[in-house]
Amino acid sequence: MEDDGSTLCIEAGVKAGVLGLVPKLKKEKGYNLPEFLTLSDRHVKDGIIGFPKNFTKRIQVIAKPRRTFYGISNHLSRPLVGGVSSMNSNYKGPGTLGGLLKLKDNRHIYAISNWHVFVNSNGRLGDKILQPCRYDGGKFKSNQIGDLVWYRLDAFMDAALVKVSNDIQIGTGTKGQGKLSGTIAPVKGMVVEKYGRTTGNTTGVIEGFYESIKVSHPEYPNGNMMFRDQILCNLKADWGDSGALLTTPKGEVVGLVFASDFDGACLANTLQFSRPLQAGGKTGKMHGIIKTLDIEQFN
Repeated sequence: MEDDGSTLCIEAGVKAGVLGLVPKLKKEKGYNLPEFLTLSDRHVKDGIIGFPKNFTKRIQVIAKPRRTFYGISNHLSRPLVGGVSSMNSNYKGPGTLGGLLKLKDNRHIYAISNWHVFVNSNGRLGDKILQPCRYDGGKFKSNQIGDLVWYRLDAFMDAALVKVSNDIQIGTGTKGQGKLSGTIAPVKGMVVEKYGRTTGNTTGVIEGFYESIKVSHPEYPNGNMMFRDQILCNLKADWGDSGALLTTPKGEVVGLVFASDFDGACLANTLQFSRPLQAGGKTGKMHGIIKTLDIEQFN
């Protein structure tokens, strides 16, 4: 989701039959507003939707807000849990701290969210992360929860980890859910939910999990990136919900929410892999002291 007040978009690249509407953008008093068009003119090649040249390709995901997004979970949260307001201390926009976790062979507690929440284009390893974020009144000295120690931005993930400081009281689960219970692979038709800073708890169903989608964001290299093997579900999320965990009603973690559109479609990175994600190589480049994202358990 867009977390700095500018526009985040998805372009053509959704698998056929998944998204039924595509918004065409129009301007009104300086803001982009959606005007929905059907996909009746689409053609399909290799399972990816294509559009004729005269068809609007751009799908707006989150527009610059026309009102203040106070949010459901925008306050100080101690003990620290998932589903609450958070952001890199150098940025003002809101985002969501998804949850707390432990890695295998590592005793530390980490907080997970999106790259575009904990890092952004000018972020650096060692940056201080706030809870709540500055947008929600967070202060640099009094609301730090830890340091940025790892991030990954590539075709598969928009994710980052913060090593939580030892003096922060740790809670369990997310704000609107109970204890989390490990990761689970996505399945079409699976009922899922998320708890985000802005819209709180919302529920939906997974519609696909091998989606190839091009996402535009002002902080991405060249303004856009092509993401592959993404989870697509019909779940409501809004500005500031970026970084929320996608879970089953039983608390099993399915993915990490990072984008949504005006028609209730939500995108998430998968967090379960056949083997631990290694730094570099075919899985993409990681940055930080953590060499494998091998999640042992969620707090």
